[in-house]
Amino acid sequence: MRNDSNDVDFIHNNKSYRGNKVRTSKYTMWSFLPKNLLLQLTKSANLYFLIISFLQMVDSITTTNGKPTQSGPLIVVVLVSMIKDAYEDYKKA
Repeated sequence: MRNDSNDVDFIHNNKSYRGNKVRTSKYTMWSFLPKNLLLQLTKSANLYFLIISFLQMVDSITTTNGKPTQSGPLIVVVLVSMIKDAYEDYKKA
């Protein structure tokens, strides 16, 4: 006859087993910035304004004297989206 209590004790005392906790969060603390920045820049509107910001710095085609005026609103939109995504991911964890 098997002694199941010894098996349970062995499992609880043996630290080499990984837990089976399910995580539904998309990001970790270290992967949030690169993954979310890539996600933000794959949105067509954000990518468009990023390209326009770079083109505004080219002296031969600029109408803004080399100042990327589109980068300010782009940064605000991306930061707000990142904060929203971080909050939603925090709620999942």
